[in-house]
Amino acid sequence: MGKPLSLQIRYILQGYKEAGLDAKRALDCLNKYHPEVQPSIQTIHNIFKQIDDTGNPENKLKGNVGRKPLLSEQQKNQIVEMFTNEPTQTLRKAQQSQKVIEQPISHVTISKTLKESGLKAFKKPSMIILNDQQKKARMKFAYERRGWTLKWKTILFSDESILFADLIGNQYVWATSRSEIDNKDCFDKIKYPKKIHVFGIISYEKPLQLLRVKGNLNSQIYCSLLNESFTNIGWEAVRSHTFQQDQATCHTSRYTIDWLKSNKIETLDWPAKSADLSPIECVWAILKDELCKTKQNIENEDELFKIAEHLFYNNKRIQQTIKNFYTSLPNQKKEVVRKKGDFLS
Repeated sequence: MGKPLSLQIRYILQGYKEAGLDAKRALDCLNKYHPEVQPSIQTIHNIFKQIDDTGNPENKLKGNVGRKPLLSEQQKNQIVEMFTNEPTQTLRKAQQSQKVIEQPISHVTISKTLKESGLKAFKKPSMIILNDQQKKARMKFAYERRGWTLKWKTILFSDESILFADLIGNQYVWATSRSEIDNKDCFDKIKYPKKIHVFGIISYEKPLQLLRVKGNLNSQIYCSLLNESFTNIGWEAVRSHTFQQDQATCHTSRYTIDWLKSNKIETLDWPAKSADLSPIECVWAILKDELCKTKQNIENEDELFKIAEHLFYNNKRIQQTIKNFYTSLPNQKKEVVRKKGDFLS
């Protein structure tokens, strides 16, 4: 695109037009007397049309460069207000809304309007949410066991978890801004860390069983894990306790329920989404933390399980946490009732 024509040339073209010259002859005159200016024939046509429409050859875009704003200030404010009142709606949904904008508008325009107002889009955090029915079930569970004290020490808690090797815990670099952090201060993220799926059982006295889960966990595999665990612990010892499990599908299937009944295993009626009420969740957290701290070079999944197994049975943090959590269970259930079934934290 060439340089805009000066005001002087524009008035010269107005003179040519008033003298009766058409656009082609006016261009020939410009090339002859003003060779430094080389406008296109279309530019001459546009200026002549502007003179016909306005009587003024001056650049109509001067001081007002660019197209007319698509949205008025009122419409922009309405868009901002729409997202302020309903911050979780999508740009596409707002684009289809006819409440504010009566004209077609792209989601890009909406995004730009929001950013100009200072709003930013953040990834929606994920979390476990309890519905009213689940809160009532948790409160009922806690209320019915409000008088339990020593009884809690007869509960065997169980769960599955994924354990990783090669994971590095949170590390920090002190700096005034992120731009100051040099590459040498970073660590290499491992794309495919070694991991194992494990099943564990704990009692008040100590951690009882840690078994490795191979393959996808279904009811048959789960019952085989229970069979191996109860055999190792001792069937009579297991039957003198109450067995806790969450409401995973393989735990509540007809196959598993029949297996537990046929083996005379008493189970605890555990409410859904209640990992915060189980001490074994703390065991997994400590175990993962200790694995992050280990200095051993873990070559494969078998070595990872061997290290995890040693930590599970021998780590003093785990043993003390289990006893502390069991001891706190009576007060914990009172707190669940006080919070009307909501999460404890």
